[in-house]
Amino acid sequence: MESPQWNFGLRKPAPAPEEPASAPASFANPESPSPDSRPEATAEAAPSVAEMLAEIGAASVDSAGLFDSAGSTALTLQDMLKQAIALKASDIFIAAARRPCVKIDGDVTPMAKLPHLDEGECERLLRSILKDHQLRELDENWELDCAYELDGFRFRVNMHRQKNGLAAVFRLLGNDIPDPQKIGLTEPIMKLCNLDQGLVIVTGPTGSGKTTTLAAMIDKINREKAYHILTIEDPIEIVHAEKFKCVITQRELGSHTKSFANALRAALREAPDIILVGEMRDPETIELALTAAETGHLVFGTLHTRSASETVNRIIDVFDSGKQPMVRSQLAGSLKAVVSQKLLKRLPKGRVAAREVMICDAAIANLIRTSKVHEIPTSIMSGAKSGMQLLELHLAQLVTEGAIAIETAIDCANDLDVFKTYYEGLQERKGA
Repeated sequence: MESPQWNFGLRKPAPAPEEPASAPASFANPESPSPDSRPEATAEAAPSVAEMLAEIGAASVDSAGLFDSAGSTALTLQDMLKQAIALKASDIFIAAARRPCVKIDGDVTPMAKLPHLDEGECERLLRSILKDHQLRELDENWELDCAYELDGFRFRVNMHRQKNGLAAVFRLLGNDIPDPQKIGLTEPIMKLCNLDQGLVIVTGPTGSGKTTTLAAMIDKINREKAYHILTIEDPIEIVHAEKFKCVITQRELGSHTKSFANALRAALREAPDIILVGEMRDPETIELALTAAETGHLVFGTLHTRSASETVNRIIDVFDSGKQPMVRSQLAGSLKAVVSQKLLKRLPKGRVAAREVMICDAAIANLIRTSKVHEIPTSIMSGAKSGMQLLELHLAQLVTEGAIAIETAIDCANDLDVFKTYYEGLQERKGA
């Protein structure tokens, strides 16, 4: 395979003009389709609505209530969610003045078998699933975060008002806890489950699979240890069964506690061995998580950062300058690992996670303590024997294996120079 023409002033390499458009070495991007020309989720691409609903328990389209005898809509929200489940969507978008849409493998497409919704119909559908206290919160705040369950499937829901009235996004939460190997969790990552105490942070943008990664890790502990596992989530996403050795307490923001900080403060009196904090979103929550990690608990948390070094900086920078030296010292002593990940389009279809892994050894702890966080990537590069890897190395491996397109890797890389070095090295080794 020829090396691409690297142009590091841009996010994508320049295409080779001599190559035909279909040549593998040309990385020119096709034009993105306009929103009006997006392919719809039709019967040609998926089973019919009747087949999909029959598969999940509805005898026919009519009996499911999608259409009445006159052909006009008689929709229920449950019908739309069942169709989205059958399509294996990750997200469902419902708003007035358009059809409901689904996101499948990262692409949003309208649900062709469903009608456009008017404002009144959309409002009726969305409010129909809410409890009285949720309706009050929605009316007072004009937005609402909650969870919803349908036939054993759980959804994370955000409702909000926009120009066409009430709208909502439903995130379908995984019903099954995946096998760690199937989602690419390496042995060094899974070994973190054996720690007695400390702080382990899984980071990445929304929808990057952080919940899935943490669920696989918590499940391993649940199967192998005799611990008390306490989770604080917004909302509870994956339910862990008490069918092994562990006692499991799962608390949901808004239903069981008023804030992450309140729940964490109470957790220190609830004899947990493992604490999972769904989101470390404010200084008080971060400070309590650090304290819990220092006092003999293994704490798992999440942040929306892109890399290990950015994660360390984010935690420190959230505090006032007067507190930062103390936080830096706490973090150097209690941080055990950072796993940063992004969920990418797999070839030819599906999704695959690319991960950066930092194991906090003595050298990295010293970098944190002495304000040399910018040197962490160098330490990760030299820590391969302990299971550390930069995101760029994993991206280069995925491209070389044919799992992702090189354009995808270039868009995702934090440092294109580092990615280029890894990629060209792997290509040379492959051709040798």
